[in-house]
Amino acid sequence: MRKALNNAAGKDAIVLVHGFNHDARCWNLVVKELRAMAPEVEVLSVDLPGRGSKKREFFVRSAEAAAKSVIRDIDRQNIHRAFLVGHSLAGHTLPHAATLLGEERLLGQMYIAASIPPDGKSFFTTLFPWRVISLPIELFCKTNIPMKVPKPLREYLWCCKTTPKEVRDLVHSGAVWEGMSLFGAPVHWPKGIVRKNSFWVRTLQDRGATQRLQSQYRDELGYDEEIFIDAPHDCMLSHPRETAEIILAKYRQCRGD
Repeated sequence: MRKALNNAAGKDAIVLVHGFNHDARCWNLVVKELRAMAPEVEVLSVDLPGRGSKKREFFVRSAEAAAKSVIRDIDRQNIHRAFLVGHSLAGHTLPHAATLLGEERLLGQMYIAASIPPDGKSFFTTLFPWRVISLPIELFCKTNIPMKVPKPLREYLWCCKTTPKEVRDLVHSGAVWEGMSLFGAPVHWPKGIVRKNSFWVRTLQDRGATQRLQSQYRDELGYDEEIFIDAPHDCMLSHPRETAEIILAKYRQCRGD
């Protein structure tokens, strides 16, 4: 017998958090697949401030502020227990959101090719350990000047050699302007961080998050299980069905269905 999806405190849901230069629309194909597979499951894809439905809000400058925005969206939808899914730069936000939810309200957390730098370090220090390179980039990012990754670089980082044209077109049409502070700011992981039911999804055809980087990010905060998908960085666009199947299976596992 399936457990009830709703209770007196609120409902259970899958909550999808986008990464850098994306907004909630990047999850549209996955949401469509999830609703076809399990129409009874609540799914929420959120926009971080400054993007999509929140274009009029200021770009947040920290992962903590981004996490608070995610929690506000969860509470507005009367979601009591959430299964958090984060892609790419959402790896900065998800640990804070999971900790704000707490053990009772967090069903689980899934990191898809996510960026998880060491405490006190930025994304750029994982790419360029030499401070003579990473420090000027971090200082520039503090300006929070909006930028969009150039098209050739988007195609290289987020697609792969076998990515069909229609998927490449989705990658480019979905790219949005992004404030640089969240991208370049050092992360500070919360005390008493909640690591309950943590899943890492490794994208095997990824040119943006290399296999070396993914191993480093995966091990930074620990994980319970690693799952593999033969896809490029933007797997939610190139392989929406497979991505949805992975998410749904782990959501149901965490609920005990």
